[in-house]
Amino acid sequence: MQPKHGTNDKWEKSGPIHGGDVRRGLSWLRSDLWRIVSFLEASLLIFFFWRNARRVHVLKRHLERVFDQPLIGMALEDLDGNLLHVNSELCSMMGYAVDEMLKMDCKQFEHPDNEDHDWYLFQQIRAGTRASYYIEKPYRRKDGTKMWGRLYVCRLNREGEGPPRLLAMVEDITERKLSEQKLNEAQRRLVELTSRLIQVQDEERRLMARELHDDVGQRLSLLMMQLQRVSRKLPAAPSEKAALRHILTDLDELTRDVHELSHQLYSSKLQYIGLKPALRELCRQFASQHGTEVSEMLEDVPDLPANVQFCLYRVAQEALNNVGKHSQARQVSVQLGTRPDMVVLEIIDTGIGFESIVPVKGLGIASMRERLRTAGGDLIITSKPGQGTRLAATVPYKKTGAVSKVA
Repeated sequence: MQPKHGTNDKWEKSGPIHGGDVRRGLSWLRSDLWRIVSFLEASLLIFFFWRNARRVHVLKRHLERVFDQPLIGMALEDLDGNLLHVNSELCSMMGYAVDEMLKMDCKQFEHPDNEDHDWYLFQQIRAGTRASYYIEKPYRRKDGTKMWGRLYVCRLNREGEGPPRLLAMVEDITERKLSEQKLNEAQRRLVELTSRLIQVQDEERRLMARELHDDVGQRLSLLMMQLQRVSRKLPAAPSEKAALRHILTDLDELTRDVHELSHQLYSSKLQYIGLKPALRELCRQFASQHGTEVSEMLEDVPDLPANVQFCLYRVAQEALNNVGKHSQARQVSVQLGTRPDMVVLEIIDTGIGFESIVPVKGLGIASMRERLRTAGGDLIITSKPGQGTRLAATVPYKKTGAVSKVA
């Protein structure tokens, strides 16, 4: 083997490599190994630093492009709310030039209608106890007009590069808010009109009930007494007397039906004796008319406004009417009680039921819902085919400390 030029003297001898030569080579490798490892570590650090620096540069460039997109208003702030950088979309929203906004802080855009909840969240961001928050709030533009914005704020912790920054993003939702306000106003007017319609309907019912009871009912009773008097004075054949007795029986039933109809149209008992006795009487009448077993669990509800009493009575009346017409139930439970901040009326039957997730077409349920809504309440109906129906009417109510009794 020919010696190679430029090699180490350790390897210049020709011939086979002996064990001593290997030991000397390993000794040299061990002595220089730390230099090789250090070189590789430095090389890797330089490589990763260069690659990360490129990534950071590319990321920064992409962020700058996103920041300047006319999609959403964006601002970079310090922890005091001073604006450090803003995009053109935010300037367009607020009506300021860029140089004007960079001399301002976020509090200068506050609208007088805005509450302090946003400022409380901002203080949490400053303290580092919250990473971000989202809120809808009004702003004041440069010309003084009101703008609604959806605001998202997050804290950017810059490790080793200075104090934290805040990134704020604002979306103009003024048109949506105006549409919501118009919709809410229309719903408010609809509730008022519905309430007025129900009041007029109830007043008509009251007048009709009075006419039936005081006029038609009294005239029928007087007519029946006159016929009875005449039947006693006139001699007549047995067949004619039997026919006359049949006429008097029909007239008596008609008189009772007129009185019953007047009570259905308007219950005077509700006005004079209260909701609990009126419901008990309603249950008794229903059980008598339909042959249905009715159980009652009625709690005294003191200081319940008259309009709420009338509303719940009408709901119970309509619900029992539906049970009699459609449910084929043999048992019905009527419950009146209170829960925290509300009074609850429940009518539960063991009838055929129906699929409650399917909208029910009918004036009865719609009327109940509207009545409850005018009183600030709600109606929940739960039913399944073959498993009966549960109707729950709830109305806001605050107890006054009176002791309630159940009977």
